Amino acid sequence: MSTQFQFQTEVSQLLNIVVNSLYSNKEVFLRELISNSSDAIDKARVLSLTDKSVDEKQWEIRLNIDNDAKTLTITDNGIGMNLEDAKVALGTIAHSGTKAFMEKMAEGGDTAADLIGQFGVGFYASFMVADKVTVLSQRVPENGKTSKAIKWESSLKEGAYSLVELDNPRTEGTEIILHMGEDSDNFLETYTIKELVKRYSNFISYPIVMQEETVVPVDNTDTDTDTDADADTDADTTEETTTEMKDVTLNSMQALWMRPKSEVTDDEYNQFYKQQTRDFLDPFKTIHYRAEGTNEFNAMLFIPSKVQLDIYYKDYKIGPTLYVRRVQIMENCEQLVPLHLRFVKGIVDSNDLPLNVSREILQNNKQVDMIRKSISKKILSTLKNTLKNERDEYAKFYGEFGKVLKEGVHYDMERKEDVAALLLFESTATEPGSFTTLDEYIERLPENENNIHYITGQSKSQLQESPYIEELQSKGIEVIFGTDDIDDMIFRTLGAFKGKQLLSAADATPKTNDDDDNKDETKLSDEETSFVDFLKEALTNNVSDVVPSTRLRSYPSLLTNQGFAPDPHMQRILESMGQEYTPPKKGMEINMNHELVKKLQQLHAKDANSDDLKGYAQLLYDNAVVSEGGTLDNPGDYVKRVTNLMTKIL
Repeated sequence: MSTQFQFQTEVSQLLNIVVNSLYSNKEVFLRELISNSSDAIDKARVLSLTDKSVDEKQWEIRLNIDNDAKTLTITDNGIGMNLEDAKVALGTIAHSGTKAFMEKMAEGGDTAADLIGQFGVGFYASFMVADKVTVLSQRVPENGKTSKAIKWESSLKEGAYSLVELDNPRTEGTEIILHMGEDSDNFLETYTIKELVKRYSNFISYPIVMQEETVVPVDNTDTDTDTDADADTDADTTEETTTEMKDVTLNSMQALWMRPKSEVTDDEYNQFYKQQTRDFLDPFKTIHYRAEGTNEFNAMLFIPSKVQLDIYYKDYKIGPTLYVRRVQIMENCEQLVPLHLRFVKGIVDSNDLPLNVSREILQNNKQVDMIRKSISKKILSTLKNTLKNERDEYAKFYGEFGKVLKEGVHYDMERKEDVAALLLFESTATEPGSFTTLDEYIERLPENENNIHYITGQSKSQLQESPYIEELQSKGIEVIFGTDDIDDMIFRTLGAFKGKQLLSAADATPKTNDDDDNKDETKLSDEETSFVDFLKEALTNNVSDVVPSTRLRSYPSLLTNQGFAPDPHMQRILESMGQEYTPPKKGMEINMNHELVKKLQQLHAKDANSDDLKGYAQLLYDNAVVSEGGTLDNPGDYVKRVTNLMTKIL
């Protein structure tokens, strides 16, 4: 006799969440039910190790579609449920006997207990696609004692379910019958079910079996001796066929990442990578390892050979696919890798995370934080070894992903120096096509030099002729060239490396350890002081100050950053992002020993109010803007001034 029960209050609330909002993608119902079946088999297998009344068998999960009845059935031959199990597992939250079972196994110290997962809310996902769910189950014997089979059924009406014991025993295990709703007919298609199994449950370690109609030849062998005429007739006859229902296994059951690294070939890695990413190239590097201890997980990660074209777009899919005990939970789990390693693809399979984990839960999960730190450390370590032992190959990787990698200096404060050690730069000391690291730069520094000098711009050829590095080069000090748009921000965020301060050659008064050599060069005569004051007045709308330069050699003037200010390239990035940014005025240095400056000073001594002199002062500033790679506010005015000057000279 059937008995009616009310769902626990929390279950009623949970069902409303699950059916209407928790799972945005209905198709995960099958993943959840197959996962529960796999857990049930795990439990039966472990129990069979200590209880001889539990038979070891050919473990499997079966799927069956009945289009006439509009049902999808999921059957396993796992541990099954009795009446009390069903009340707890299917009427309350997070209790199915699994937790108690794990505690019992833990007390016995059986290492096989880690096969068993916590029961989540997966079963209730059935109601996303089914109007009614029927559960038939027979628990395996325990200590030689058997229990009656049960039938559980609910259509969620009035928040109730029916549960009854059956008189006749059933095959051990559980059968879940989903009576599909009108909008779930697509889940009654064989093709759809096969695709879902392949996508979400391909690496479940038990066969997922479905019967499929298969064409087979008909055996028409005649025992009588054929005449020659009959033989001729048979030779022209098309072979007869018929159809039979045969078992087809839908999943591979081979979780490649669970196999020891020594047993996986490069070809298997490459094929798996291509299958997962749809990339036609082999990966640059494969990282396969198992983390053990308080947080156990397997990781199979791939660094692609080529950068993805959309990697800088906002909607780029970040992160490896997350599995929990070989069950796919979500693709592109962005919480597993930091932003600057977003090019990494692959699989992470955790033994400890719950199957019903959501993106919201992942954002504040200590286990996920530990996984992310472990993955980050492993990737950076792999790149470090590649840089050390395969320099040419690393240079190819860096050419593809260097700009992404260096974002870690800005976004990953904990590991910014580790990331910085992997960056490659051209410099005044590198040959064409070769690069230096910051460590290598430091090795070449003079013993008394405690700074790393750099300059940013569009290209090495442009920066080699920059007025900003004249003095440094004259002292034999190497200067690093930053030619990516974000390099100025990266250098300033890094601040220092291995105890050496990073100094921009474009900043005011760059420091070197022998600055005292030039301390008397800034002493000016009264005429020179008057001329400098004139330039300050004439250029008051352009610069914050004008000072004599102690570093210029062949150039008449240059602009300097006053405090922190992004370089022209970074300013353009900010503007392109729509950020309102008004850069502070720059300072200007003038070379008092330059022939042009001397001529202007003489003109100033003759007529300090000359209109031509004011125009020349503006040209002095405009030339400095061009020298730094900046953009003139009014190029047309600049062209007019240069044209007028050329006309006068000619």
